[in-house]
Amino acid sequence: MLGYVGKQADASYLPFHWSSSLPSEDVEISDDMFLIQREVAEAYKAAKASPPTAVPHGGPPADGGPVATPASPKAPDGQPVGLPVVDGKASSPGGIPRFVWSGDVPHQKWMNFYTKVLSRFSTTTGLKLTLRVEVAPKEGISSQKVDETKLALRELGLKDSLEDQ
Repeated sequence: MLGYVGKQADASYLPFHWSSSLPSEDVEISDDMFLIQREVAEAYKAAKASPPTAVPHGGPPADGGPVATPASPKAPDGQPVGLPVVDGKASSPGGIPRFVWSGDVPHQKWMNFYTKVLSRFSTTTGLKLTLRVEVAPKEGISSQKVDETKLALRELGLKDSLEDQ
C-alpha cells in the first residue's frame, strides 16, 4: 500500500492521503505530488498524532535543556518524518540560510544524485542548478550527434550553444 502526498516547504505533507480511498480524478501527476511507502506514511501519521513530551509542573527541565518530543520517527532512507518539536514549537527544517555544493558526479550516478540530494528541494523556491557537461571521446563527436544534442537542448528550452566545437 502506498500513500499519496504533497510535500510542503516545512517537510510536512499536504495533502496526506493514507489508508483511505482516493478517487482517480483527485490524483495529480506532477513534480509536487509523491507516492510514499507504507512505513513512511505510518511514521508520519504517528508523529503527527503524538503530543509533545510534557514538562513536570509546567517548568523547564532541571538541566535547563530544551523540551523535545521523543525521537522523531525515521523513513526507510533515514530521514526524519515530520518536524521536531522544541520548547513546544515546531523547529525549522533547516538551520542555515543556504548551502552550496560543487563537485564531480560520475555520469552513472547523476540520476541517483537528483533522487537522493536534489529532489528534497525540488518543490521549494531557491533551488538553482548550474551544470557543466564535457564530452570528449577519443574518436571525437560526429556532427550528427552535435546537431541532435543542440536540438534536444532547444526542445528543453535551454540555450543550444556548445563550446569547443
